[in-house]
Amino acid sequence: MSTERGPLHPSTLNIPLSLSTADGDIHKADLENAKKIGVPTASSNFDPAKSRTCNSNFEIDEAIKLKSPPDSMVMVNAPWTEMAGEVPFKVKPICAYMNYINSLTVPGTIEKTLEKKNGYSSRFQTSVEIKAGVSAGIFGCNASLEVSTGFTYEETITSETTETWREILESGSYVIYQNCVLYAYWVQQPGGINGAVKVARLMGEYAESGIQWYEREGESYFFVPVFRNDPFTLKYTDALYAPVPYNDIISYVTNSGSNRW
Repeated sequence: MSTERGPLHPSTLNIPLSLSTADGDIHKADLENAKKIGVPTASSNFDPAKSRTCNSNFEIDEAIKLKSPPDSMVMVNAPWTEMAGEVPFKVKPICAYMNYINSLTVPGTIEKTLEKKNGYSSRFQTSVEIKAGVSAGIFGCNASLEVSTGFTYEETITSETTETWREILESGSYVIYQNCVLYAYWVQQPGGINGAVKVARLMGEYAESGIQWYEREGESYFFVPVFRNDPFTLKYTDALYAPVPYNDIISYVTNSGSNRW
């Protein structure tokens, strides 16, 4: 059997970049302006193949926000969680990875208002109905697994929203990060002709709504990135790794890293 992996329904998405000024005002900025105040560059790339495997929220924190310099991503070891429905799924977190939120320079010790994100990453583009349905799988994982998003949700997980938090910072230049947890959704075959028809119909509807399907050993999956409630600041140094691009993460977990989840 071929080990080649790849998307069954490709699409391309872009994420806007945001920048926080030294006086605390938050506004949008382009990549060039962000680089000028210390965003790690592509010359300091992290190799996903060297990422450690984590079993809990603490181990994720230990490898990323508590490590200097932090690893840009980790793989996650977790069992599958059942998600009931007319077409059932199994769901689990398979990795966590750093997102760049913004950068700022402060002239002296001061309490700053900073950004963080909640909900699905804007990389996950699909219908409101599918987002609502997918939420149930993440709720199940949050309730039963050692790795969670850390957020409390009211009814369903929503599209990416911006919230604020505060931290006292000393003089210097800082980079603000926040992790995402990447969940794999594995569609189950109910059996029989009717079951196969239902799965084919669901996969077609999901693909039409923007879902990318991937195949591993004859099984079909899609991936859902969700923000983790763990924003953190780091003083800028040249030793910081650049966040691993989302498309590179997907390429890794569907190819050479597919045996790690």
